[in-house]
Amino acid sequence: MSKLQHRYEKETDIPEGQREFYVESNGGFILDCAEVVPKADAEHLQSRLTHMEVEFGEKKAEYEKSVNTVVEERKKLETQIAELQKNRGSGAVPNVNHAVADVRDEDNPFINGNLTKQSDLYSRDQAEYKRLKKIAYGKGSIPWSPDLT
Repeated sequence: MSKLQHRYEKETDIPEGQREFYVESNGGFILDCAEVVPKADAEHLQSRLTHMEVEFGEKKAEYEKSVNTVVEERKKLETQIAELQKNRGSGAVPNVNHAVADVRDEDNPFINGNLTKQSDLYSRDQAEYKRLKKIAYGKGSIPWSPDLT
């Protein structure tokens, strides 16, 4: 006895006694049974599945890398928060790199005209002296001078 084929092109090609199992479809005769697919369709689906598994693996690796980056960033931020909370007490020393950038106008000796404080500032901190002088010049409180450059 021969094996059943899935498809025949002509009805005359179907062996005697098996014609009742075939139906005409798309210009040929296909075996009328449940859960049978052509080999080409099965191979196509298998190759697509393989492709999707590879793509899934790549996306998973990208996701894990981004999650690790976020976790590392979170740990850094948590460390910074802990450091800030630790230094919050009354004995905390302020970070000089994050000091208030500007002095109020009434405390700037170049705006209020206090020559004693200007002289004291010049001898104590020349960088701050120049910075405050530039602020005063920018607000029009003093005229331009060569040491503003």
